[in-house]
Amino acid sequence: MAPRLSDRQITVVTRAFVALLFLVVLVSAYFQLQTGGLFELLEVAVSLYVVSLVALAVFRGGFDTRRFRIALYAGVVAWALVNFVGGTQTVVTILLLVLGSLLLTRELTFGSD
Repeated sequence: MAPRLSDRQITVVTRAFVALLFLVVLVSAYFQLQTGGLFELLEVAVSLYVVSLVALAVFRGGFDTRRFRIALYAGVVAWALVNFVGGTQTVVTILLLVLGSLLLTRELTFGSD
């Protein structure tokens, strides 16, 4: 039987993964901005917003708060809108737009901490 990871080990691995994800988004943002254009700027802004939000929640806590959920769902909707308006009208973009909007509406209407 494989040894089980402790909560501390899982936290360290999660934080390392999120830090790596943040670094990848920063490098990607740099290269996206090299191509210029409003669409790229908006996409970078939304990507940095979402990954920063997740990083803050991982490093400072707060995944289980209403405030985090509202901010995350708003980020998902913003990301989907930027991609939809920018011409990336795939099934994933439309699903994220619809589901993100539904989750955001549900949280704003019925959510409580």
